[in-house]
Amino acid sequence: MPFAISKLVLLAGIAQLVGCLSQGPPVELRRQTDDDAGTDPTLAPLPSSFDAGLELAVSDPHAVIGVDPSHGPWKGGQARILRGNGFTKGLRVWFGANEIATKDIIPVDPGRAQVIVPMGLAGPADVKAQIGDDASTARVLNAGYLYEDFYAEPGTGPISGATVVHFIGEGTAWAVGTTVSIDEKPCEPVAVVSPTELTCTVPANSPGAKSVVISAPDKISVVRDGFTYANSDNGFKGGLSGAKLAGHLKVLVYDDFSGIPIPGAFILAGDDTDTGLVKFTDGTGVAVFDDPGLGPKRSITIAAKCYEPTTFIDVPVDAVTAFMTPVLSPACAPEGDPPSVGGHGIAPSVVRGELVWGEDGEFRNAAWHNIPSPIGPHEKLVAYVFRLSSDPSSTFSLPDASQGVRPEIQGTVGFPFRLDTSLGNLTLYALAGIEDRSASPPRFTPYAMGVVRGVSALPGVTTSDIFIPIDIPLDHTVRIAASTPAPGPRGPDRAGFSVAVEVETDGYAILPTSVQSQVLPVSRTLSFVGLPALSGALTGTRYVASALAGTGPLLTAPLSQVGALASSSESIDLASFVPVPLLDSPAFGGAWDGRHLSVSFGPSTATIDITVLKLESGGGLVSWQVAAPGGARDFTLPNLGHAFPPGALVPGNVSISVYGAHIEGFDYGNARYRDLAPRGFDAYSLDVFPAHTE
Repeated sequence: MPFAISKLVLLAGIAQLVGCLSQGPPVELRRQTDDDAGTDPTLAPLPSSFDAGLELAVSDPHAVIGVDPSHGPWKGGQARILRGNGFTKGLRVWFGANEIATKDIIPVDPGRAQVIVPMGLAGPADVKAQIGDDASTARVLNAGYLYEDFYAEPGTGPISGATVVHFIGEGTAWAVGTTVSIDEKPCEPVAVVSPTELTCTVPANSPGAKSVVISAPDKISVVRDGFTYANSDNGFKGGLSGAKLAGHLKVLVYDDFSGIPIPGAFILAGDDTDTGLVKFTDGTGVAVFDDPGLGPKRSITIAAKCYEPTTFIDVPVDAVTAFMTPVLSPACAPEGDPPSVGGHGIAPSVVRGELVWGEDGEFRNAAWHNIPSPIGPHEKLVAYVFRLSSDPSSTFSLPDASQGVRPEIQGTVGFPFRLDTSLGNLTLYALAGIEDRSASPPRFTPYAMGVVRGVSALPGVTTSDIFIPIDIPLDHTVRIAASTPAPGPRGPDRAGFSVAVEVETDGYAILPTSVQSQVLPVSRTLSFVGLPALSGALTGTRYVASALAGTGPLLTAPLSQVGALASSSESIDLASFVPVPLLDSPAFGGAWDGRHLSVSFGPSTATIDITVLKLESGGGLVSWQVAAPGGARDFTLPNLGHAFPPGALVPGNVSISVYGAHIEGFDYGNARYRDLAPRGFDAYSLDVFPAHTE
């Protein structure tokens, strides 16, 4: 009798739950990945023997219980688990008025289906499920999903802070006076670009996903997990900003690895101490100049003891945020050990899921059907899961065999995978094909691909139930019309070409079949076979073709690299190489006075937007970074040996690296540290010159 009574009580509770599903707020089924703050203690856990799908089947063969996680940005595109009952072949799902495409629905079992959230309007949206055209199976969960009214680009940055983030809103009315906070810390300065776009510079914080609050005159918007801190540097930090330089200048100086302000840093506004202005940063790492003579441009040099100096030539704005790289010398540490350069411990993040084939729930029967049968004893069917690369020209790296997904190990509806990964809101892609590990090097040829977006990866958390459909055939050819520079006496003498798929902004799928090497000069069309069509899950993506004309088998300097984008074309013109730089003064291998440099470039159709010099001394231990707008020019640097000896180069041999770079839409007044290195260049050239100082 006690058991029967308890069963009746449980069924009554379930009946009440089902009654609530058609009205009122959604039942939020939380998991660890939903919020880094942990489980809400006010939510009582269900009994361990409770099976929602089984019990709901007693009262209703069809139901929609909730979406996990139950919120996301208004732009959509995230993978979510829809929970309910009666999910089967022909499942249709709507978020608000938008029906999800069949290809974006993966029924896992009668109680679960993975869906890709469509774009929506900010605010709560009803979630509806139905089997085919049978209206009797339709069920609606009112306000089952919350479309957040803004999202961040980029959504991940280093724990040292200083990432400049764009927040993109929908239905917002941001105006002067709007404030932003991340994890209750101010994100500032706030620049309102429009009622639906603003920028700010994020503060330093601990690793993990943090809540973002935007307080506008008309309302306050909150997004949980709106920005993720990780041990990485995306380069969207520091640099130049603010209004036109006109009598006022603010310089902020931080340690590049820790994000800690550097007090006592030397700041020179000008070419030398005789005609320029000198200040030292205060305890917060800030120096402020007020002088009527400042403007419209002024060169700014920042130096500090045991840090590599930086010079921005012809700064046209009133704010400079410098991130100084520590000198890794025992002489710069109190105990004689090299200074710390990060290494903050972060618990690893793990993503688990399955690769699935086919459609409409018939995954197991269609498994591996789009991969040819192996030939010979050493060829095996295998698939691997990858994160997107931040560099479209990077080389494909075959994972260890232990990470392979193989047909003999089956899961619920597909084939299980595990990926140890860094933090953030990730897009993953999988490649399935045939490999031969007996070859040297091992050979892997993919024939099909899959993509899933919006995978949350938090520190110390395992994200489960991620399903990647392997439904994109790698059967297209992309052609590159290449026209390289002529070989020079010192180089370049050969070139490497590659094609990647830009799945999202600064996120690229790298394939093993999309790389070729050629001897210079090259003036013909090159074909790359085995790429995906830009349709289906890749609709709206782009091919990215890159070429590096370099010297020797490792393609070292002198070199010139170029990248080109095509939103839909499978024929890409790749000819706008930046000419290799020349150092006119000092002479090659000659004496340098430590102050004057002259750089030039040959004729080219590519515009040079920024020139970056890296001056290295002491065997590369101490360097000095110099950035200037435009291409060919003469440089005059301050004599740091006289003005600030602790920040000066070491006398002796000096290596001078010269970059000439083209960046689409570049504005020197808004230059970030990303714009000072190859990862931020659309095309660039590099050469390295020896010299020596007294």
